[in-house]
Amino acid sequence: MAVALATLTPMKNGGPDNSRKITAQFNPQSLRLSFRNLVAPPTGQRLTDGSGGGSGGSAAKQSTGFVSTLNSLEFLFDTTETGADVRVTTLKIIRLLQLPGTNAAPLVQFQWGSFLFNGTISSIEETIDYFSEAGVPLRATLTLSMENNEPQLDNPIQTAGAGGGGFGAGIGGGISGGFGAGISGGISGGISAGFSAGASVGTTPLTVAPEGVSLQGLAAGAGMDWKAVATANNVDNPRAVAAGTVLNLNVGAQARISGG
Repeated sequence: MAVALATLTPMKNGGPDNSRKITAQFNPQSLRLSFRNLVAPPTGQRLTDGSGGGSGGSAAKQSTGFVSTLNSLEFLFDTTETGADVRVTTLKIIRLLQLPGTNAAPLVQFQWGSFLFNGTISSIEETIDYFSEAGVPLRATLTLSMENNEPQLDNPIQTAGAGGGGFGAGIGGGISGGFGAGISGGISGGISAGFSAGASVGTTPLTVAPEGVSLQGLAAGAGMDWKAVATANNVDNPRAVAAGTVLNLNVGAQARISGG
C-alpha cells in the first residue's frame, strides 16, 4: 500500500496553490498540537499585579480569541543518492515564512492524509548533519511550528462518532480561521483528496483507499451510490483507485438526498 506523504502548500485566492506544493520526502514521526485561550481584563477593568490600585483581579477574565499550534513538526530531506544540494528543497519551505517584499506571513496548509492544519509558520529550525566531500549539504532536518489564530469559537463542529461538539469555526474561504487539527471546516478547492469544495474534515468521515479495493466495493460497503461517490471525488476509473487515496464516501448519501 502506498504511503500518503505529508505536504505543505501555500494558500492563494482562498484555496491551496498546488503549483507550489512541497511534498515531504519522509513523513513526520508524530504530530504535537497545543491549544490556548487569549484572555483580556473584564470589560471596563484592567488587570493589576496585586500591589493595589485598579479594579481587576477578582472578576473573571474574558476570552478574546483562541490559538492552536502545531509544534515541532519535523521534515527530513536527504539527497545523498543524487548529490544535489539539499537546501534547494529546504529553502522553498523557509521562504514560506514571509511573503516576498512584505512583512506579512502567508497562510500555509499542512496536510497528511485526512489531517489538515491551516495557519502561518511561526518558526523554523534547520539542522544540516551531512555534507559531501566537496562540502555540499546532503541531509537536513527542518523543525517547524505553525499557528492558527481563531478570533471566535462559534459554530462548533461535531467530530465523527463523538457525542459532543468539537473545536473549530469553519475556515471561511480557507483564509481566516478554523483550526484544522483534523477538524477544520470547509475546504476550498481540489486538494489531493480530490473531493469537492465544502467538505468538512471531522464532520464528514474520510476513507483512505486500501490496496486492491475498487471504488464500487468501498461505496457498497458504506451503502452508497458508487457513481455519485466517483463524481464527487473526481475518480475517472472506479476500478483502479490508487491505494492511499483519501475519499469522501458520504457524498453518495448527500447526492441521493439532494436528488430527491
